[in-house]
Amino acid sequence: ITFLLLSRIFTYGIILVAEGYFHALVRRAIQSYIFKNYILGQWELLRNVRVGHAVNLMTTETIHLEKYYFSILKAIYYFLSTALLMSVALIIDFKITIMLIAISLPCLLFLNYLLKYQTKISNEYAKTRNKFAADVSERISGSIQIQVEGSHDYHLKTGLRTQPLMQRLEILIGYIS
Repeated sequence: ITFLLLSRIFTYGIILVAEGYFHALVRRAIQSYIFKNYILGQWELLRNVRVGHAVNLMTTETIHLEKYYFSILKAIYYFLSTALLMSVALIIDFKITIMLIAISLPCLLFLNYLLKYQTKISNEYAKTRNKFAADVSERISGSIQIQVEGSHDYHLKTGLRTQPLMQRLEILIGYIS
């Protein structure tokens, strides 16, 4: 049992050390792939892409995607280590292990529901964040025209229109987490 515990601590330590390297490697690969597709893409398709949306995909969304990939690897590790430790627990005391499983099952089902809800909210938040980035980027790139027209109030309102929804979704995600 001591060997299992020490090996779990060791492998989790390796995961923590490798996490930064993995994040940087995967983020760079995703960003390079997206940028290459924009540069080599067909004009008919690219002319309808908002600049802010494209930039946000290359920065913020890429970071979230690589974290998602790493969480898949961590989930596999946790599943395998949990299965191994549960096997040892079943061998040591069958009745207590079954009782713990019965107590833990409702919590696991609730956690599954909570994760599905958080995923739904996170998708909505990502879409809203992309819209905000596109709105702000377009206003900043057209700032000379805004100055000439004197339409500051309209563009401020339009550029920041997604902020209340983003704030509400961020708070909701924080509560769920």
